[in-house]
Amino acid sequence: GHYDVAYAQHDADWKSDPFEMTGRDGYLYGRGVSDDKGPILTSLYAANELHLAGKLGVDVVFVIEGEEESGRSLHDRSFPDIIRDNMHWFEGCKAVVISNNYWVDNERPCLTYGMRGVIDLEVWVSGPRKDLHAGVDGGIVHEPIADLAEILASLQAKDGTIAVEGIYDGVRELDDTEEERLEAVGLSVETYSKALGLGK
Repeated sequence: GHYDVAYAQHDADWKSDPFEMTGRDGYLYGRGVSDDKGPILTSLYAANELHLAGKLGVDVVFVIEGEEESGRSLHDRSFPDIIRDNMHWFEGCKAVVISNNYWVDNERPCLTYGMRGVIDLEVWVSGPRKDLHAGVDGGIVHEPIADLAEILASLQAKDGTIAVEGIYDGVRELDDTEEERLEAVGLSVETYSKALGLGK
């Protein structure tokens, strides 16, 4: 997990200082409460409770970093080097738990046991050394931003699937047990969309 947070300005969107944790209406409010300080503390307290009860039964290593929200690309951060230089921390490791996830709603805690995966890419687009004016230069030369938009649009099919050839090779279908677990979550698309600010 990570303890750093993206910048937050104390404005109309915040009813309290974002950098002073505040309890209100049964919830905690503050920058990083859900991403990712809260989940880190939940994991720490859970491991501690199991340890105190004599039920932990395994060694646990916590890796908590402070560059997630830095805006720098992964190869410009020190975190990967620290991990590579200290692989002995993970000898005999049977599982890795990432705490940087969310609940499906505001009522039910959840444990994320799998993710769809992330591919980190950097795309560089070059073009003229000066800004182009659409009313003057448009149609005469091809602007690189149009090429970039076309490339990005080509990555996703209209049905929402990834349109990169071979990307799904080796990806297995969900089995019946996984389907049942997903169904049991009872995710309301309507409620989820509303939380994202979509719809009415």
